[in-house]
Amino acid sequence: MRKPALFLACLLLSAGALAQEHITSDGTRFTATDDSPAAQLCMAALESREALRAKARELEISRREQKQVVCNDMSLVEFARAHRDDIREWAIATVQ
Repeated sequence: MRKPALFLACLLLSAGALAQEHITSDGTRFTATDDSPAAQLCMAALESREALRAKARELEISRREQKQVVCNDMSLVEFARAHRDDIREWAIATVQ
C-alpha cells in the first residue's frame, strides 16, 4: 500500500518541478499551469520580445496565430504590456 502512495507523491512533485515560473521586476510570480504552446508563449512574453519571437519560431506559431493567444484573459500583447516595464521598446519602430 505504501508503494502506490509513494509513487503518486513522486509523480505530483515531479510535475510541479516541470512547471514554468517567472518573477517580474515588481515581484509578481507567474506560473504556467500547463505546457501548452499558448502557455509557453505567455511565459516567453514575460521574459523579452526576443524570447517570445524565439519561442514562436520554435513552436512554429505564426504572427496571425499569436494574435489568438490569450494569457490571463488578455491578448498576448496586452499581457506583456501589463507586466513588462520595457513594453514601449517593443512598439517603437525605427525608420532609417
